[in-house]
Amino acid sequence: MLRSIYARITLVNFIITILVLTISSTLLLGILDNYLINDRSKMLQSEAERVNETTIYYINNRQYTDADDLSDFYYITINHASERINGVIFVIDQYGNVMTSKNANQFMDVSKITTDFAKKELAGGESIELGDFDGVYNNTYLTVGKPMEYNGSVVGATFVAMPVPEINRYKYHVFKIMLLTLLAAVILALFISLFYLKKVSKPLANISRAAKQIADGNFDVEVPEVHGKTEISELTKNFNMMTKSLKDLENMRSSFIANVSHELRTPMTTISGFVEGILDNTIPDDSKEKYLRIVLDETKRLARLVSELLELARIDAGTLELHIKEFDINELIRVTILRFEKQINDKQLNIELNLYDDNELVLADKDAISRVLTNLFDNAIKFNVKNGYIKVNVNETGNKTTVSVENSGIGFSEEELPHIWERFYKTDKSRSYDKKGMGLGLYMVHGIITAHDEKIWAESEINRWARFTFTLKKSH
Repeated sequence: MLRSIYARITLVNFIITILVLTISSTLLLGILDNYLINDRSKMLQSEAERVNETTIYYINNRQYTDADDLSDFYYITINHASERINGVIFVIDQYGNVMTSKNANQFMDVSKITTDFAKKELAGGESIELGDFDGVYNNTYLTVGKPMEYNGSVVGATFVAMPVPEINRYKYHVFKIMLLTLLAAVILALFISLFYLKKVSKPLANISRAAKQIADGNFDVEVPEVHGKTEISELTKNFNMMTKSLKDLENMRSSFIANVSHELRTPMTTISGFVEGILDNTIPDDSKEKYLRIVLDETKRLARLVSELLELARIDAGTLELHIKEFDINELIRVTILRFEKQINDKQLNIELNLYDDNELVLADKDAISRVLTNLFDNAIKFNVKNGYIKVNVNETGNKTTVSVENSGIGFSEEELPHIWERFYKTDKSRSYDKKGMGLGLYMVHGIITAHDEKIWAESEINRWARFTFTLKKSH
């Protein structure tokens, strides 16, 4: 597919190049044609003016100067002018009679010019014509006519003409140079664009191959990153980040499946074993109540697991329903602490409760916030050390209530902090502290607080302490 993209873009570039050359050539030819006509017209006007001046000089001085010398001078001047323009020159008097000419004999067999074009000059006007001069020429010429004035009166006119093929020859010579220059520039631009296209298509090809490997389940693939600050460099970096995230997610998924399987298998095995023991009377009657309570606890544990999985699904789908109402967050914190009284006493933990006020009314889903506090306290106890501490602080900041739960213990490293909110992520890989957790607690905590449009963040010092802080909207 990428080869097809490369070929298509190459074809598009080629077509654009041809179009640019065609349009540019047409425009250049038109511009050059107008420019040369104007430029040659000015040159012919200048030559006509020079011939007029020479003719007037000749008329004024032929009676005082040697006639032959003056005549030679006059005709040499006319010849030089004709050579400069490589064209035709003829001078007429006020009646249209041709007084002198140069290079006109080859096509003009007249001794008098009476065209409308000539009449304009004899009337004192100037004209420029592109044509055959009313049939005088046997080809297309650019003719400039200029009246000849003497003592304030028009005594004749000079016509200077250049054959259009001569103009075209010069035009196509200049056009050829310009076109070759343009062609070289376009070809250079085309090669440069193809070079950069190759640099773009190669990373895309790498990404395509890597994507196929990822689709086949290989998450260890990595594409070479392109240096710089271009979209392609960002794409390769983001692709590698995505691959790493997918790999981490796959690892967490595998861990989650293993954990869920373990969490389901353990209580199910316990329940199955004890129920069979009761049914076949292996368990004595006086012990049945004890084992039935164990079965009940394991059943509740399974119910909690299913509830967590369902809540996880709602958070992922963005369908978590919140029932916002006013309640006292301080009271909810006290109730949560009482629920964990046994675990707190078992570890001999010191509880420090710092409240901004006796009552702190907030607007939130009470049950959801209760689950948040339950998870945070459960972690604070689980990852604490014996004779450690748990600090709870409630403060007000503007229209927000800030709740933080801090505990002594193992904490998190800087590398772990960005990942603690991810699904299935467990900092305690050895399960020495968290034997039953699946790495869903903090993910759900984050999802619940985010669903309230509030913020939650974590701070920690490894092997010293960890602190979780979240905000809630105050009730006014």
